[in-house]
Amino acid sequence: MWIKKKEIEQLSEFVKGYSSGEELDIRVNKEGSFNILKNDIYALVNTKNEQIKAVETERDSLSDYMADISHQLKTPITSMMIMGGGRAGKTGRVHS
Repeated sequence: MWIKKKEIEQLSEFVKGYSSGEELDIRVNKEGSFNILKNDIYALVNTKNEQIKAVETERDSLSDYMADISHQLKTPITSMMIMGGGRAGKTGRVHS
């Protein structure tokens, strides 16, 4: 089986493009070991992209949760300090 230089260059460009964030489609509906390899690489790249998107979504959700938790904690602490008449010193300790 002979593989054309152009096919190898296309596969190489696809891999390079994937590294830089491009979305290309190299799938083919032909028989042959090289074409099966191209389809497998395409499937692998798509799976990886889906995993990256899922992780980014999870990271964004976690960031939102942390911001909400921080806000929920600051509100009662601020209220207690105001109700205490601002008797906290620079160290944050309440003086009797």
